[in-house]
Amino acid sequence: FLLGTRLGSYDGLDVFLGMHRAPGQPAFDTPQIELVERLTGHLQRAVQIWLQTEDLRNRAQLGTQALDAMELGVMAVGVAGRLFHANRRAEAFLRSGDTLKLKADVLTAVADADGRRLQFALTEAGATRRSQSVYLVAPQSSSALGCSVTIMPLPYGSSLSQVLDRAELLVLVSHRGRRRTLTIRQLEQLFSLTPAEARLAKAVTEGVSLDAYAQSNNVSITTVKSQLRSVFSKTGTHRQAELTQLLVCIPSVRF
Repeated sequence: FLLGTRLGSYDGLDVFLGMHRAPGQPAFDTPQIELVERLTGHLQRAVQIWLQTEDLRNRAQLGTQALDAMELGVMAVGVAGRLFHANRRAEAFLRSGDTLKLKADVLTAVADADGRRLQFALTEAGATRRSQSVYLVAPQSSSALGCSVTIMPLPYGSSLSQVLDRAELLVLVSHRGRRRTLTIRQLEQLFSLTPAEARLAKAVTEGVSLDAYAQSNNVSITTVKSQLRSVFSKTGTHRQAELTQLLVCIPSVRF
């Protein structure tokens, strides 16, 4: 036996609810049919809400993927520090327990003094709607470096704040001394560099001299200089310092 009802049509999409009894089971009786009739209105509203929020869910998924690709640790928190979202790198920061940790779902620092400074910065960012920066030190017993924390207020009513639940602040975390450079694949895609040119451009950005690069890659300095001229041409730069300045301003992601 089959019992079904049409829950509605939304933008050309027809939604039906069907329930069936296995062979040998009795037919649906009157009380059961009446129960389904009473529930139909609630189910119709639920389906409508689900379809209306589909775009928001899709944007949330895209936003999460973009955050996970970043080299920075990114956390979405409330003004009191309650954590609503963390990308993969931020989760790694928290797991390491070097400088940051969660205490009852609230973001704080491992060192008590840093925790107070962090909480003050969160409160100030929420109250003044201005970005705040805090440097946190790692405990002396740890071999880890400290980290810099930048707190940015989310605009009221922004699509990002909707995607990130009730978050009011973005917390960006980076390790001290960690230099983020573009990947070889990014360089190839952005400037149509060959793999060899991309490796050279990355090395130059990281401060490797041309002689050291030629020696470590078993190529002549003449070849390296020729590749560098090609990199200059494709990136619209003329000097190594200019090339470095260009590349460090482009966000680095991992594919």
